[in-house]
Amino acid sequence: MKVLLVEDNQADARLFAELLSEIPGRPFSLTRVDTLEQALRVIGEYDVVFLDLSLPDAHGLPTLHRMVQAGRQIPIVVLTGTDDTKTAVEAMKAGAQDYLTKNEITPSLIARTARYAVERKLHEENARQLALSDEAALRASFLSSLVSAINASLDLTQTLPAVAKLLVPTVGDFVSIDVVRDGKLERVARAAADPAHEAAVAEHAAFALGPDHPRSPVAQAVESRRMLEIPRGMVVPMLSRGKVVGAFTAVMGPSQRTYSDDLRRIAEEAAERIAIGIDNASLYAAAQRAIHGRDELLAVVSHDLRNPLNIVALALQMMEADPESAPSALPRAKRGAERMLRLIEDLLDVARIDAGTLRVEPMRMELTSLLEDSLEQHRVGHPPVDDRRRS
Repeated sequence: MKVLLVEDNQADARLFAELLSEIPGRPFSLTRVDTLEQALRVIGEYDVVFLDLSLPDAHGLPTLHRMVQAGRQIPIVVLTGTDDTKTAVEAMKAGAQDYLTKNEITPSLIARTARYAVERKLHEENARQLALSDEAALRASFLSSLVSAINASLDLTQTLPAVAKLLVPTVGDFVSIDVVRDGKLERVARAAADPAHEAAVAEHAAFALGPDHPRSPVAQAVESRRMLEIPRGMVVPMLSRGKVVGAFTAVMGPSQRTYSDDLRRIAEEAAERIAIGIDNASLYAAAQRAIHGRDELLAVVSHDLRNPLNIVALALQMMEADPESAPSALPRAKRGAERMLRLIEDLLDVARIDAGTLRVEPMRMELTSLLEDSLEQHRVGHPPVDDRRRS
């Protein structure tokens, strides 16, 4: 086991080395430095550190604080020349694994203390890793539930209230969700960790201002596109494809919790997933509107084309039944064909309007031909007056 001794007193350092050499089997290799600066540079190379709190460049508990920060996974045993219980307790609280008084150490005590310090540190590290693993599993489960809820339906009026309930109490005791609609924020869901506190959501200062109010935390966060901290709460913008689609507000209340960096990261990850769901729902709604518009257009076009097509078909039937009717039937067929051509041009005009290339050119036309055309449209399916008289 590699031991680092941080001691500036030559006599104490020599005694420590002699005691270490008396341990049977000599299982320890010792390196000694006499300043904190030297110790900080090499601490990561050793299995255990014996640290004197009085050094030329550092003194007292701040010495221990800096060593603990530099070697978080290295066990540190504090050495002192006095039997001061208060200092021992403070050192243990500051991160030391053990505490030894110099005039009481023995070879067996050094060996036992070093081994126990390493074992305890290893146990602490294992417990910390296990806690991190459990926390990662809980976070993954939380985010998975969130994704399932937001993907359960493309109807935001159904999914977002369920999402709000999932956000509590993980990211806050009270939560509200706002989405951007027609350039404005609209509050669509809210929830409280305790159903008895539902009314508090609307009454809390963070929710009191409407989302479109210029002083609203929600409006400020959406405008800046970054998380906005408010007293005992936060507003997290939800962005998808580079644009803000909404924001959710989380506030701590009865639990008296505060926001840690880890909790903020969870909130940001949740916002990313909710934003994707909102964006997908918006794209789906837009696609449905486009399909509905297309269907309406097809219905109108098919209806409007049917009449002139019937006129052409009727004129052809007249000529087939009675070739002598051609002089009267051909003009009707021609007008029907022209009518269909105008409808097709109207459809092309829609594309020109979207492209911004439509040109309107007023022109004169015979009122008589316009009236005849209208009369012709209403007379489809019936033979002309002259034809009925012949029969």
